[in-house]
Amino acid sequence: DGGELITGWQTTTINGKAAWVASATGHFRSLFVNGRRAVRPRLPKQGLYWVEDAPGVDPKDTFSKTKIQTFRAKAGDFAKWRNLTDVEVVVLHFWIEERFPVADYDEATRLISLRRQNSLGFLDDVGDRFPKYYIENVAEALTDPGEWYLDRPAGLVYYLPLPGEKLSSTTFTVPRLTQLLSLKGEPDKDRHVEFLNFRGLTFAHTDWFQPGQDGDLTCLGVPQAAQHVGGAIELEGARHCAFEDCRIAHIGGYAVDVKDGCTALRIVGNELDDLGAGGIKVNGADAHGPVCRRTGGLRITDNHLHGGGQVFHAGVGILTQHSGGNVIAHNH
Repeated sequence: DGGELITGWQTTTINGKAAWVASATGHFRSLFVNGRRAVRPRLPKQGLYWVEDAPGVDPKDTFSKTKIQTFRAKAGDFAKWRNLTDVEVVVLHFWIEERFPVADYDEATRLISLRRQNSLGFLDDVGDRFPKYYIENVAEALTDPGEWYLDRPAGLVYYLPLPGEKLSSTTFTVPRLTQLLSLKGEPDKDRHVEFLNFRGLTFAHTDWFQPGQDGDLTCLGVPQAAQHVGGAIELEGARHCAFEDCRIAHIGGYAVDVKDGCTALRIVGNELDDLGAGGIKVNGADAHGPVCRRTGGLRITDNHLHGGGQVFHAGVGILTQHSGGNVIAHNH
């Protein structure tokens, strides 16, 4: 379990709504209440906004690779909210979704400044218009039951209870890790992690971060299928290992990330639930890469994968990239 309990909650009000509040340390992006993923406040509450303009981008250039770090919001869609640099813009654009932390907002020009560049064309799919987006983690939008907000500068976390929830019988879990287990060999030196079997275990509660956001704020290539997002369980240079009849739940990214130099693994009969991205991701060296870093000969069968795409909407159930000779069957 990568989470810890937050205690010491008290009743309060915020934005005119009855709420619970507790002291909180550190930076976390997920909160699980009674085993359920709570949601951060977003705008609009329903539907999506449309980008009005992106300086330098021609909306009729379908395959535009123009990089931007500003775009113009339509009147009334954006504001200079409290804790603005903790606000994130989630843009649903050409092939993927991307999360952009906000740097600043100019109320006169309605230009939103972002802290990183886009990866793919800043357009709506293959149409001739700018993309859709929504805004997440807005303090002033904390108005609906089931929502929560971390006021980092104040060191306080707020939660708006659902009907019937009682403070005395509610548990709050905050994930403090982004990864729970790493099996890492050195395939280049012919040193592998071997013959480790995990059966009947539960792996739960990891947080997420936007690759290219925390630390390195540059663009990280093309994150189709959320392939740039890591896993709660990571394997590299592993062979003849197994994960069977396990549960992996309440995860910030992918559940299992099988990387370079892995062979003869079994991922069988597992329950993968409430996933920030997807279920199982497999990749290794390509045809021109070192043979020792090729990945294949895996058995991925009889797994139940559900509740994915909670954070990274482009995530998929099972993603295989440079990998062959696998049996992938009977997964739901």
